Amino acid sequence: MVATDRVYEIGIVTLSASGSVIDRYETLVQPDSDLSPRLRRALERAPSFADIAGDVIERLGSGLKVGHNALFDLSMINAELVRLGAGLPPTEFIDTLSLTSQLRIDTPSARLGVVCQVLGVEMHAWHTAAADADATARLLVRLLGIARERGLLSRSLTPSIFEGSATSWPTFPLT
Repeated sequence: MVATDRVYEIGIVTLSASGSVIDRYETLVQPDSDLSPRLRRALERAPSFADIAGDVIERLGSGLKVGHNALFDLSMINAELVRLGAGLPPTEFIDTLSLTSQLRIDTPSARLGVVCQVLGVEMHAWHTAAADADATARLLVRLLGIARERGLLSRSLTPSIFEGSATSWPTFPLT
């Protein structure tokens, strides 16, 4: 639940227009909330979201945002920024979950790992933010290839809008 759940890991992959990776960012994040003992130990040396907000905004502030269930990801980041007195502005995004459905990809589940397996997209690890961002980047390239083959590329590239809670991109110091 976005109102109470907290971000404890971030992974952002930036692609060039040709689909090659030009930047990869990942970090654990120490939320200021109660954690299980296992998570508390794993995150005890991690920066807070306030510490990395500038790095996140720097990467999200330009280009088209993509995610598998991107609305959830953007909502979580927005909630963290709201806790810091800011928020995301209206932001265009493409959701590979929706794109999979639009292209009528037949999968037994819409989960990222299953869609990647069905489409032959390699996943190097399971369910870490960085591995999911990496897999989503490769999945996007694969889905756009399928859309191009089917003559649906222009329709598939119509972004959705995350309404956000701010009017402009906030500024935070970089780490």
